[in-house]
Amino acid sequence: MSAASSRTGSRAPRTPGPRAGLQAERTRLAWRRTLLALTVVTLLTARLGLAADAAWWGSLIVAATALLWLAASLLTQRRIAHLSRAAPPETLRPLLPALIAMLVALSAVLGLALALG
Repeated sequence: MSAASSRTGSRAPRTPGPRAGLQAERTRLAWRRTLLALTVVTLLTARLGLAADAAWWGSLIVAATALLWLAASLLTQRRIAHLSRAAPPETLRPLLPALIAMLVALSAVLGLALALG
């Protein structure tokens, strides 16, 4: 066997094993955990914001956090649906995860402002 033929990759193509679909499943579970964490932040913000001694801005922060949760929930469900269609990785938009990350960060900042304020 010559060195040239061994460099060209004359090996047989790899067949997908029993773990082929697990990456998509792990990704879906990660998106669900992210939404669950954001749900907890939203509920804790609502608990703090709707306390008897909270000012008017507490209710405003609760409403903003709830809207952020709704937007993140819709985006997460859209991402999960896109992953379940088994689209090739190059068709997935990187903007959606970045947008959800910004929504989660903004919700955390609003919750922190409510807790400290």
